[in-house]
Amino acid sequence: MRPVLILQTGDAPDDIRSRHGNFDDMFLHMGGLDAESATVVHIAKGEDPGDPGDYRGCIVTGSNAMVTDRDPWSENAADWLRAAHGHSLPILAVCYGHQLLARALGGTIDYLPGGQEAGTLELTLDLSCMHDPLLAGFPPRFPVNLTHSQTVVEIPRGSWVMAGSERDKRQILVYGSLIYGVQFHPEFGGGVMRDYLDLAKREEPERRDEFESLSSSASETPLAVLLLRRFISRLPDRRPVPHRN
Repeated sequence: MRPVLILQTGDAPDDIRSRHGNFDDMFLHMGGLDAESATVVHIAKGEDPGDPGDYRGCIVTGSNAMVTDRDPWSENAADWLRAAHGHSLPILAVCYGHQLLARALGGTIDYLPGGQEAGTLELTLDLSCMHDPLLAGFPPRFPVNLTHSQTVVEIPRGSWVMAGSERDKRQILVYGSLIYGVQFHPEFGGGVMRDYLDLAKREEPERRDEFESLSSSASETPLAVLLLRRFISRLPDRRPVPHRN
């Protein structure tokens, strides 16, 4: 069976990595994947993922980089994602990956008004999700773990919005069969979220009280994990077929 690609676009901060592992470790753990069934390609370090057809599907991680900086490695990743989308490869793109996939397919990325959105926050689902393979049966509102400063401000043509938070209305984008971008982190447990909020308190001391309050309410997000596991469970073993013009 072909592996699942974890396309790594950055590394977790040192103190988080020492306690919880890197992003690939979190996805393996929360996704219920064993290391033998996945291939990790650290594209931010110049590694090449190769042919999209070599994989059953692709998970794109978050990053501490900014999509609007258009770093050379990020532009290469956008090119690869554009090609993977053209081959109908199933994709679950997370946080930075969500923004990068949107930009690769024609969307616009910018900073989120009001600054960083972080914590265990509720999403509101669009009614159209009731028949979606990853979201069917979800309640109208459910919690997710978030930490991001940029967002998709204009969605690509041919995509549609499935969920939003109070401050960011484009939290889940769907592009077609098993191709999704999610702004939240299904791979973050409550402990990871609390550690990110502790980091945010140090980086933005003027918002310390806000982040302290958010840290006290940080929690596990089982439905976000279910979305990740549903994505993995639905990956086909057949090679993806390129779109016909």
